[in-house]
Amino acid sequence: MPSKSMTISLEKLSKLLPKDIKVTQLYIHTKLKQEIVETTFIDGSFKFHTYVPYIDINKGVNNNTEEQVANYLRSIKHYFAKEAIKKWKTEQKKEWETKYKKRGETKPFFDKLLSLKLEEETFGNPNYASRLRDIRKLGYTLTAIHNPQTGNYARIMLPLPTHIESKYETVPKSVTQTLARLKRYIEAYSGERMNEKFLLADHKFPESRWDENTPKENSANMTDEEILQKFQLLDNASNLRKKQMCESCAGSGERPSIYGLTFFYKGKIKWDKKIPTRGKEAEKGCIGCPWYDIEEWKKQFNKRFKKEFE
Repeated sequence: MPSKSMTISLEKLSKLLPKDIKVTQLYIHTKLKQEIVETTFIDGSFKFHTYVPYIDINKGVNNNTEEQVANYLRSIKHYFAKEAIKKWKTEQKKEWETKYKKRGETKPFFDKLLSLKLEEETFGNPNYASRLRDIRKLGYTLTAIHNPQTGNYARIMLPLPTHIESKYETVPKSVTQTLARLKRYIEAYSGERMNEKFLLADHKFPESRWDENTPKENSANMTDEEILQKFQLLDNASNLRKKQMCESCAGSGERPSIYGLTFFYKGKIKWDKKIPTRGKEAEKGCIGCPWYDIEEWKKQFNKRFKKEFE
């Protein structure tokens, strides 16, 4: 059901978007902790209509201003191009024929949602809500829109990356364990000590800036120094949030803030035009951004803050 309690203005958002992204309505789903914008992505003659959660607390997506939502929509637009959708569907079908082949009760729901359109089918399954939760737990982005004609909620899946999809690089479990030990199990974003099972080794240099020559295998024999140089310790929610921020930066050329603080200890808010936008050399443009190395950013911020008030 369209909500009147929104964090953003549809009119203001529309003015910030390019002509190939159209927004037409705002929705809220309190149970899923989502705020949603009805969106049409235009790729030449191809138009794709969907419903994008611009706030999705369970996935670490939290855009609270029109500027943030506009940057987010620009950053994910390439996932909704015709060829990208075709490739994504093919990859997901393969995943469910191999990795998820034992999820027989859930598969009919996934197959139906693979239409990427609003679907109400429950297959007479009294536990259909559990099947949908199963799909969400695998990292797929789902939302639900109320259909006033039937009184039911129709579900829709978006062709966005999942947080457990295969990455360009795999991180051995031993690397995460070593990093957690070296960081005393303190998660970088929150500064809180956490159980190891909730922590992961996050690449400081984001995949959104990689090219085909950037990835390389992460050896389980990496030294402590190599691990600390390459990774930071995050939980899943912070990792997803960082991924979103980095994708937004790659799409807009504007480096993101953190904790509502726009401070960069190196570089400015705009991406340095002298630095390539992708490939290993692009990493130079990430240094100084809070999301690149959150712990270092905190140290530099406190150092600057202390200097200002001495």
